[in-house]
Amino acid sequence: DRVWRLTPVISAVLLASAAATLASPGGAQRPAEGGELVLEAKTFLSHGDPIAAEVRLKDALDKGVPRDAVAAYMGEALLAQDQLERARNWLQDGIFTPSSAAIGFRSLAILERREGHLQAAGKAFDRAMAIAPKDAGLWVEIARLRYVGGEHLLAIEAADYALELDRNNARALELQGQLVRDRTGLAASLPWFAQAHAKAPQDISILGEYAATLGEIGQYVRMLELTRHMLEVDPGNPRAYYLQSVMAARAGNYRLARRLFAKTEGALEDVPGAMLLEGVLEMAAGNPTLAIEVLEPLVRKQPGNAKARNLLARALFLAGEYKYLVEQFAEAGRAEDAPPYLQAVVARAYENLDQRTEAGFLLDRAAR
Repeated sequence: DRVWRLTPVISAVLLASAAATLASPGGAQRPAEGGELVLEAKTFLSHGDPIAAEVRLKDALDKGVPRDAVAAYMGEALLAQDQLERARNWLQDGIFTPSSAAIGFRSLAILERREGHLQAAGKAFDRAMAIAPKDAGLWVEIARLRYVGGEHLLAIEAADYALELDRNNARALELQGQLVRDRTGLAASLPWFAQAHAKAPQDISILGEYAATLGEIGQYVRMLELTRHMLEVDPGNPRAYYLQSVMAARAGNYRLARRLFAKTEGALEDVPGAMLLEGVLEMAAGNPTLAIEVLEPLVRKQPGNAKARNLLARALFLAGEYKYLVEQFAEAGRAEDAPPYLQAVVARAYENLDQRTEAGFLLDRAAR
């Protein structure tokens, strides 16, 4: 689990809560009641500290708060920690109090979407919407489901409606930034991420999206500021170190890039962008065999990823795996839309196998 640092706002909430527990005239501390602990957990969730929320909810259960009054918030807290299996134990039965049911079904829908069960997610969203049809946060998640399901126009409509319901909803602003970035481009999305950041300056997800977009557009100083802020809010955050590593690699400082990437401690090992970066760093360090171990699974996962394919071909060439390289990429190298780089690498492999005719054909095509 990540180590979370309390923000000043959360610290203030804790102090206020502690003061409220001093009940007797003599100042003796009164233990918090179960209902108070649930309220504290909701506050922690709203400020991005799911671990503290989970602790409060466990204490509330120990004090006799019924499971159905805790289930929605516990599921939300566990989802935020990426503990999907544990979250399902709290959410799948759909047994919540009337006041928490909308949150519970929304969390269940998010869980189903993240596990790829889009139809089940839609049914859970329907139940949440029947309770809270004008909840902006709910419409943000509906938009995400529609986008994942390929219903892009409907996703945009849902995202627009979320903002119509609440112009200050940070999550809705973040989603607008993501949609605009996909449709219009990096520069056009920046104002949306800036607005989202202004509404929720401590939010890790927004900070990461904003920083990544700034990095892609070449605004490295501001990107570095935001990643450092991410590490202040969430010490050890792997995405912050990943973004800093990308920046160092682009500057040609591969030694620093490797040190920064190592700090992700494997948390991003299945993320395509991180796999690509690791392959680059291993090749820069003279370890093409290790690069192959990272890049082959990536190419299997994303066969249309031209960058990954080109890098894998280069790693195979550097490792002296000429025959295997030709077996894997000869057909792709002969395709009409084959990148000249891939054609050249395959051609050089043919040369090393003393197959000059094939090499010459591909080199001619690459030159053209």
